[in-house]
Amino acid sequence: MNKHILWLVELIIWGIILFSLIFVGSYIYNKNIRENYTYYAFFNDVDGLIKGSPVKIQGYQVGYVSNISIINDDVFVTFIITDKSIKLTDNIAASVAFTGMGGSKSLELFKQDNNVKNKNYITIVEPRRINDFYIYQNEIAQNIVTMSRDFMKILNNDNTGYLMEFIRNPDIFEKINNSLNKIQHKETEILDKMEKK
Repeated sequence: MNKHILWLVELIIWGIILFSLIFVGSYIYNKNIRENYTYYAFFNDVDGLIKGSPVKIQGYQVGYVSNISIINDDVFVTFIITDKSIKLTDNIAASVAFTGMGGSKSLELFKQDNNVKNKNYITIVEPRRINDFYIYQNEIAQNIVTMSRDFMKILNNDNTGYLMEFIRNPDIFEKINNSLNKIQHKETEILDKMEKK
């Protein structure tokens, strides 16, 4: 009986040691992933992105969305890069993109032109909706109407004579062009003199 209790105690001790090693090892592994492969982005709208959605670079899946939460008026997205061969540069931007025919979404990463450097925080590009295109179309139409109205003001009776003179006497354009060329030539001479000093 004493041997059985001793054997049971030894088994429990080995179980605790094994469990502790597994726990410490997974903690160190997860800490490494959190520090080196976890990234964060704030969005105004994630447009159907869910926990577990793929993270892609040029259509190639490199990770997944690990958490989505709302903080104040923004949506805080945490994602993990699982492809260890991928090293994200400092100027990465993210956007929500369509993945398939069923309307599923993915987080698309792409390189940004500017030199923004944020360690583990990603610059976002908000998703476009049909309503956005409607708004842009209205803005363009308003700009065209305003430009047309301004152009019509230029072509009123007082200024029509100037326009007719330009049409009848095209050498005025040549004189203007020659004057602009002289100014540009003098400008480059001045800049060259300043660079030599």
